[in-house]
Amino acid sequence: MPTHVHLIIWPENPTYDISTILKHTKGRMSRKYGEHLKNTDRKKYREYLVTFRGKLTFRFWQRGGGYDRNMTDGKAIHSSIQYIETNPVRSVLVEKPENWKWSSAYARVNESGLIPDHFNIPVLIS
Repeated sequence: MPTHVHLIIWPENPTYDISTILKHTKGRMSRKYGEHLKNTDRKKYREYLVTFRGKLTFRFWQRGGGYDRNMTDGKAIHSSIQYIETNPVRSVLVEKPENWKWSSAYARVNESGLIPDHFNIPVLIS
């Protein structure tokens, strides 16, 4: 989506620290985008600068925790996936979920990109 990100993750380790996961995903994205803007569009870069603890800081993500939550049952997970995949359709960016090339629907139809190749996950079909 042009204005926001949806991400569903399944940690490899059953014992995980969500703050570390967020730091590595959101923090890295923010740093990379900040570096990119600093090198390509200084005016745009300055639009993201805010004063934080008395210091001018690049802020890519909105303040607050977003809508992070743990999902523990299949119905909630499938419902979230369906909501995320149809989001570009509701936003009138594409006609069908699988036409949004950055989505799991697109990856599933094209049989690529959804699950990294190094995972060997058995699929149960019933």
